Amino acid sequence: MRVHSFHSHLALFYHDNDDCPFGQTIKPLSRRPGKAGLGLCMLCRKLDKEDEDANSSMVHEAQLED
Repeated sequence: MRVHSFHSHLALFYHDNDDCPFGQTIKPLSRRPGKAGLGLCMLCRKLDKEDEDANSSMVHEAQLED
C-alpha cells in the first residue's frame, strides 16, 4: 500500500510502500519524511506497479459487470 514518501538519514533510496521489506527495516522514529533527492527503492517501484495493476484490473472487472 502506498504511503507518504520517507527515508532514513543513511538511505540511498526513499520508500513509498508499506509492504516493502527494506522500508520496514527503518524504525518509525528513524523515518524522515520526503524523498530528499533520492531515487525510489526498486522494490517499492515494483510493489507500486503491482498495486496499480491490481486496481486497474478491479476497475475493468467492475465495468464489465455493469
